[in-house]
Amino acid sequence: VGIGIITCNRPEFFKKCRESIKEEWYDYIVVVNDGNSPIFDARAPVLGTAGMEGVGKAKNKAFTYLQEKNCDYIILVEDDMLFKKNLFKQYIKAYKATGIHHFMFGYHGPANKAGISGGVPVPRKVIDYGELKIALNRDCVGAVCFYTKECLNKVGIYDENYTNAFEHVDHSYQLAKTGYCTPYWWW
Repeated sequence: VGIGIITCNRPEFFKKCRESIKEEWYDYIVVVNDGNSPIFDARAPVLGTAGMEGVGKAKNKAFTYLQEKNCDYIILVEDDMLFKKNLFKQYIKAYKATGIHHFMFGYHGPANKAGISGGVPVPRKVIDYGELKIALNRDCVGAVCFYTKECLNKVGIYDENYTNAFEHVDHSYQLAKTGYCTPYWWW
């Protein structure tokens, strides 16, 4: 299990995010700093960019690092996410139960909620696998994304010609077209 944390000039967000990820949840972790604010107490390798290159390029650095570590599962996390429990273990369990190679946390910001950020989640459908339930949502949200090694080897990493979120949407669409995740509009 490899985790890549992506940060850009939000040291307080990064600190809280990093503190919320427990060491027993992963085998490898890397931080990609796309900004110019220094990173303190990363407890992980920190890779930099030329600065403000964009989230797609920063996430590709994390992908590349974790692929070199031969991770079977790669989870990319943006710095404004906090974890109260091991969501990563749940993604792996969901992959093994369903064969879906790409998941994303669908409730970051106002997307897939009734009203504003912080509103009640409103999934399009919930699929019951017994002890496991998978919520499918309309909007593609990239703040926490799970990938298997297999799907990344097949589809590749992000197209860096996009900016600010559309690289993730396109990548998820490519994964959907190849059958590695649910169809578009059913994330």
